[in-house]
Amino acid sequence: LGFAAPATDTVKVGLGYTTRLYRRRPGDAGGRLGVVVITEPPNPRGGVALALEGDRWIVSAVGYFGNHPAADEAGFLEFLAGLPSPALHDLVRTAEPISEFKTFKFAGSVRRRYETLNRFPEGYLVFGDAISRFNPVFGQGMTSAALQAAALNDCLAAGAAPLWKMFFRRAARIVDVPWSIAVGADLAFPQTQGPRGP
Repeated sequence: LGFAAPATDTVKVGLGYTTRLYRRRPGDAGGRLGVVVITEPPNPRGGVALALEGDRWIVSAVGYFGNHPAADEAGFLEFLAGLPSPALHDLVRTAEPISEFKTFKFAGSVRRRYETLNRFPEGYLVFGDAISRFNPVFGQGMTSAALQAAALNDCLAAGAAPLWKMFFRRAARIVDVPWSIAVGADLAFPQTQGPRGP
């Protein structure tokens, strides 16, 4: 239709994670809340065990740059044993599994700069992950989308035209902070591919 595509910022991390549910027992390591082993340079591996209702743990192991946790018993435990803290490995090796393994791969964060466009089809908007898809490890995607929904409500109430221009400018301001946090942390790893600021 002759509309230009927005400029795109991409930061590649090659992330993958594997998740499984386990029975939670009194006295488990992690207590009633859980265990977190964060990734930070130079260690591209981490994991988390979070307490869920019904006396369950949700355990996820994560690795960057193709260094992904396996989706089988031996490989998953081996990955956890390689973390800088033994806490997750100690929890999982004695826990009763109550689900299959689930895996997820994430190539990288993408931000589309719709706010820079001069033309956009009337009656349409782009929203949420279609504007900016964040590394899921940072847990910011749903919050960003919710804040965009509130911004859209404000734009609709203002009634100014064109709606797309006002909304995309507001959405860009919303995305700025979580994008800086997620991408800034990912760029701390020298293997991350993407533009680096000062």
